Amino acid sequence: MKIFLRTVASICLLIVAISAQADWASVQKQFKTEKDHDRAVSRLSESEFSKDDELVPLIETYQADSAKGKREDYDSIVNFLDAKVMAEHFKSKGDADKIAKEIKKDPIYSAEKEAGQSNWVEKLNDRFKKIFEGKKAADTPNIPNIPAWIVPIIQILFVLVCGAIIAAIIYLLVKVPWAWTAAGRAKRAKRGGILEDGEMLLSEDEYLIEADRLIAEGKFREACRALYLASLLRISTARIARFEPTQTNWEHLRRIEFSKTKPENLEFRSITKGFDLAWYGYRATQLSDVFPFRESYISIKAMTEGMG
Repeated sequence: MKIFLRTVASICLLIVAISAQADWASVQKQFKTEKDHDRAVSRLSESEFSKDDELVPLIETYQADSAKGKREDYDSIVNFLDAKVMAEHFKSKGDADKIAKEIKKDPIYSAEKEAGQSNWVEKLNDRFKKIFEGKKAADTPNIPNIPAWIVPIIQILFVLVCGAIIAAIIYLLVKVPWAWTAAGRAKRAKRGGILEDGEMLLSEDEYLIEADRLIAEGKFREACRALYLASLLRISTARIARFEPTQTNWEHLRRIEFSKTKPENLEFRSITKGFDLAWYGYRATQLSDVFPFRESYISIKAMTEGMG
């Protein structure tokens, strides 16, 4: 009983040490628990954490956006809180490792670990023997005794299955291009970048000329894209957010909205949504569909005059 209490106390000490700094974790939990999104954002804006430089524009965007766009804004706040909790976890990991090492120095911990390592095979064998020793249940009195040679076969199969599962996990971790790996980032950039694979990047003025040519040819969808790219290059020239050919339009939007040098009246979310509909949704079919993109470029150019 004394050994058990010592072990439980050690585990509790480790948990308290990890959770002592989990301020962002509690904010994240309260935010996700609130079913009413408006109320959740309102409470978050009133908390001391709302002063975070990266969180402020997310809250302001949510409160200023229309009901149709609030869902995406809410998801952006959730992603931000998840990232903060993850960062806080890794920040506190060093202290947790230190406490864990102290706990492992306890003779009781070492004795239990050695005993567990030496006896786990015997315990597993005893459990299989109890299952297949031919013990008859009250409701099934006619179950025949299972031969003893089946037990080692089942043990071997169990080890093989566990080995196969571990090998499959290792294969998935090494071979699959997950999003956080270099191969995953390269694959995502190739699949979803603002420029298509092998496409040459033009200058801002060249995209404007290209837009006029495409309009004359009746290619309104392509003209919308040319003007949108010209706007991104203008924003990059003004040093608001750099242009990245391998990133998507939404990744560009996020960096623009988080930029500390962005003019207060620069609103780029609506034209980004329009680009999604025009380019990926094939909804730019007439000249009037191009007008919002030209007006957006002219407005951005006027706001960023002298910047850069």
